[in-house]
Amino acid sequence: MKLALDTNAYSSLQLGNVPGLKELVDQAELIILPFVVDAELRAGFQRGNEKIDNYAKLQKFQSLDRVLMLWPSEQTNELYAQVWAELASKGKPIPTNDVWIAAICLQHQLGLASSDKHFDYVPLLHTIRY
Repeated sequence: MKLALDTNAYSSLQLGNVPGLKELVDQAELIILPFVVDAELRAGFQRGNEKIDNYAKLQKFQSLDRVLMLWPSEQTNELYAQVWAELASKGKPIPTNDVWIAAICLQHQLGLASSDKHFDYVPLLHTIRY
């Protein structure tokens, strides 16, 4: 299974406070960090008291052979537009960064580990709750 991590999933994985999440990640053949998750993490690190330690942990995680950061392409942009328009027409908008995460997951057929329930509004997105 190819698994994308939402920001909350990465944070929970690092804290080790969610039973079963580590096992889910360990079973994945490929772990994806969408570019926006990386950016959200870095933004959080800027405001935290453990900035240097958190950057080191992220760098160590991203250096693993099974971890890949994905950036948007033209296809991602089109999927972003489709997801955004569909959710807006249904009156179910979700945060902009999460539309990017959903678009990347749909493009690459990734399961998404997240505790955010609003991903349920995105058609065809396979969200894995932990």
